[in-house]
Amino acid sequence: MQEALLKAVWMLIGLSSLTGCVGPGISGLQYQGPTADERVKNEVLIHQPFDATWDALIGQLAKSFFVINNVEKASRIINISFSTDKPEEYVDCGVSERIFSYRNQKANYTYPVSGSNLYKYAGTWGPYQNLPYVASVMRKTNLEGRINVYVAPKENETLVTVNTRYLLTIRAGGQAEFANSLGTVVDRQNVVSEPVTVSFNTGQTAIADEPVHGPGQFKCRSNGSLEAEILKMPKKLQAF
Repeated sequence: MQEALLKAVWMLIGLSSLTGCVGPGISGLQYQGPTADERVKNEVLIHQPFDATWDALIGQLAKSFFVINNVEKASRIINISFSTDKPEEYVDCGVSERIFSYRNQKANYTYPVSGSNLYKYAGTWGPYQNLPYVASVMRKTNLEGRINVYVAPKENETLVTVNTRYLLTIRAGGQAEFANSLGTVVDRQNVVSEPVTVSFNTGQTAIADEPVHGPGQFKCRSNGSLEAEILKMPKKLQAF
């Protein structure tokens, strides 16, 4: 159905060019939800004693991009935090595909919703909503989070559990150019939007709205990469 809709949009674009019409531009948008499994593997059994596993984790975490906030060996908890400007590496919020055409401009934008990107979209304005405008938008995303790593002794083995609280922030803004019936730009205005924040835990799916001319509601969840990265840190890691 997505492919058929996009073909229909491009047919309209083709007809407009054949008739020589210099009217409002055409924008199309399709959204596909996340493909990552919501059931993230966040536990592993280490076939070595508690103290050795604990020391290995602390040592590897100290060398990583994670920030160690608190260590409580008696409670068996390591609390860490992180921040990245490449959220698409750790969370899956689906993919958006945009089609844009205005006069001699044509573009197709396909991007992960959790990632930063640029795009244009067309709209109408004026008393009769028949005059064209084109907006250029820049999306900037950032991901922060806090992680509890629980390390539990089980006889001569150790169970490690990772639970993450994700905080994805999307900021979007840019500029719109408003044209008259001849296609001459008569006004420019900034595109301003409040940041959108999406929060969710390991094994959960969150729903939010894109800040500017977005796909409406979109979904976000962990893709399991962050949890897997921590679970691999002990030197003698062996899974169930």
